[in-house]
Amino acid sequence: MFRHILTLFIILIFLIANAQWVVQNSGTTYTLNSVCFTDTYNGYAAGHNGTILKTTNGGNNWLSLQSGTLSALFSIIHSDSDIVYAAGKGSTIRKTFNNGLNWMAQYFSTVANLNSICFLDSLNGYAIGHYYFWNHPYGIIIKTTNGGTNWLIEAGIYSVLNSVVFTDINTGYAAGYDITNLNGAVLKTTNSGLNWANVETCNSNTLNSICFVNSNTGFAVGDKGTIIKTTNCGINWISKSITSDINFTSVCFSDMQNGYAVGDSGTLIRTIDGGDSWSIESVGVSNRLNSICLPAPNIAYIVGNEGLILKNSNTTVGINSNSKKYNFNEAFAYPNPCSNNIIFELRTLENKKVIIQITNLSGINFFEKAYILTSGNNKQTISVNNFPAGAYYLIIKGNKINVIKKIIIQ
Repeated sequence: MFRHILTLFIILIFLIANAQWVVQNSGTTYTLNSVCFTDTYNGYAAGHNGTILKTTNGGNNWLSLQSGTLSALFSIIHSDSDIVYAAGKGSTIRKTFNNGLNWMAQYFSTVANLNSICFLDSLNGYAIGHYYFWNHPYGIIIKTTNGGTNWLIEAGIYSVLNSVVFTDINTGYAAGYDITNLNGAVLKTTNSGLNWANVETCNSNTLNSICFVNSNTGFAVGDKGTIIKTTNCGINWISKSITSDINFTSVCFSDMQNGYAVGDSGTLIRTIDGGDSWSIESVGVSNRLNSICLPAPNIAYIVGNEGLILKNSNTTVGINSNSKKYNFNEAFAYPNPCSNNIIFELRTLENKKVIIQITNLSGINFFEKAYILTSGNNKQTISVNNFPAGAYYLIIKGNKINVIKKIIIQ
């Protein structure tokens, strides 16, 4: 009897430790683009059709609020526990000063899509995005110094901007895509937004989200598996990318070592070594994930398409700290979609052993085998003839290798 009880207890502990992401009842099917929390209990989510949701009990229940707009909202942020701002399509800015009970409109002169908003305190804030002139996109940065009563255009630039963050009253960063040089863009200001300068990132892909752990160390993520890191206030950026077709939409770190990035097709990756290696963590859904928030080191929220809200209250569990990452520019999986066989090619710098896995989007393993790769180009064929049709991850893991490819089996 004791043995049975002990076995059940061990199984329960295992389930608790490995099934922490729980779908919350949002009460909406509209896409949710952004989530923020003022503390561990009180949080907001914003999305399409002017949707703003609020929880006061740590995500157990979400209440729909009257935002006063039907425009898509792309970003929501708080300046203190009572004051929250939301920004979005068509120059939409909404502010509440009474915990979401009422939302008032704020205005500025140019019609633009505002993709991200941030506040340093109750008075000073920035919003960034893009607008179109003669069908050409241009970036825009606006600033307020009086809590949003007035917004002034700080810069009109040749980059479509997706994310903004400030590390102090003077120093801020905006990330996006440089439409002139056709590469991922990071802009930096050191004088409270008066001037913005492009920073070299050595990255050709759109950047969708940027965050800083402290004044020195920051991360940005973007399309096609892009992850970059700086440790010297944005002067230099180092690629920490994984070889993947996934577009990452949001990145968030709780400290120097522990962080998440989310993106297409229910993709969540996590690092526990400051971005040197990343591991997939299953969330059990295939929705596009648009935003992640960590109100406490052991609590995380994710929002996504079709009204998805996920919560994890044990974010310290589930990562293999022994894996390492190496960025390979030449890694291919084809044909994609496939029906009978999938071929992967990978160029390595030395002989090494790797593990090839194919999992579904929920993390269930359908294939696993060890291979010995030789220095140079390697090609292997895997039969998928008996796999159910759907989306899968092809994962290649080994010493200094962590490659993720999304594949479709028909």
